[in-house]
Amino acid sequence: MDKHFLSESAIWQTTSEFVTPDGKISQAKGESVISVRETEIINESWAQLDDIRRSNNYKITPVSPSEFISESLNPELGKQIGTFNVDRNTIFSKFKIEGTALNGYEIIRRERDTCYTQGALYDNDSLINTWTATMSKNSMISSIIGIAFDCPNANELADFYVKLSGWEKEISGDEFAALRTPQGILLVFQTVKNYIPPIWPWKENAQQQMAHMDFKVDDLQKAVEYALLCGAKRAEVQYYDTSTVMFDPAGHPFCLSTVQQ
Repeated sequence: MDKHFLSESAIWQTTSEFVTPDGKISQAKGESVISVRETEIINESWAQLDDIRRSNNYKITPVSPSEFISESLNPELGKQIGTFNVDRNTIFSKFKIEGTALNGYEIIRRERDTCYTQGALYDNDSLINTWTATMSKNSMISSIIGIAFDCPNANELADFYVKLSGWEKEISGDEFAALRTPQGILLVFQTVKNYIPPIWPWKENAQQQMAHMDFKVDDLQKAVEYALLCGAKRAEVQYYDTSTVMFDPAGHPFCLSTVQQ
């Protein structure tokens, strides 16, 4: 399914250019924050034009998968209402300002993580300005900083992974312990009472693994032997010649693999 501007919650950085009928050009930068909720979509947007910052927040209500109605929540010029019609990756919108003769349209076409916009504002049939804009999607998550695992003893499991990997232990404690990978990711272990280890391979109505780690190795056989020395166990069921499934001392499965993922 093609994604459009309102398909998902996202932050969009915008660069706009406005042109008046006499050829005057002005530029602006801004942001649109799309929040997709259960029954509505909120668009919190602003644009900075020279020293002037204008905000306009919209409540957008789906009528059908391809049709929406919109209403601005805090307009500066008055209450703005409009309709959105979706054709695959493109939104066609019309709007007007209640109690005035101001009206306009906007077309928003999405290509992957970039949207291209063009529109116009009129006073009755007299053109006030046209605009074009490019909107670039910003990820709300910039990177993974840590992965946490439940276990019966945080310090002991952290010590196992220190021995297995050679990475340094950064946090020690009975409740929490952690070590950091060379890539800067924190592996966190937290003590949980009545901990139940996961089952692998998967079995119906049994404790399931929530996640597992894959470790890149050059020599699979030597890596397995070393993991066993560290206190790991080899899983009875194996699926690939290029990797081996192991269990850490708390029962979490992990893979030693010669394949770069």
